[in-house]
Amino acid sequence: MATVLVLPALSRNPGTTAFGPVAVPTGITQIEVQLDRAGMASETLRIDWALEVSQDSGATWLSWGGASTAGGPPLTGVSSFTIALPNPSNAGRRVRGSVTLNETVTLSIVLVTSP
Repeated sequence: MATVLVLPALSRNPGTTAFGPVAVPTGITQIEVQLDRAGMASETLRIDWALEVSQDSGATWLSWGGASTAGGPPLTGVSSFTIALPNPSNAGRRVRGSVTLNETVTLSIVLVTSP
């Protein structure tokens, strides 16, 4: 299992922030996207995030999953979702994504890979 920081913990304004692309090592069959909940005290905060996958080194992209979460308790741990990745022997796989916020908040996102 490997962890890749794709968005460091910084204050982010409302709107959409993109991350990646990140090369996916061969042998990896799933990726968990984790959003750190520390600092998400506002109960009116809404966060939507999505992931896209490329099988051809980034020439084309397909929507591959996403999730939403709200602010407020718990203020520890992570919100996450997991996607399955086809073609584990394909060295041309890439992932990228975006996070959309309705309020300013400090957040970070990591990708956790597993075979």
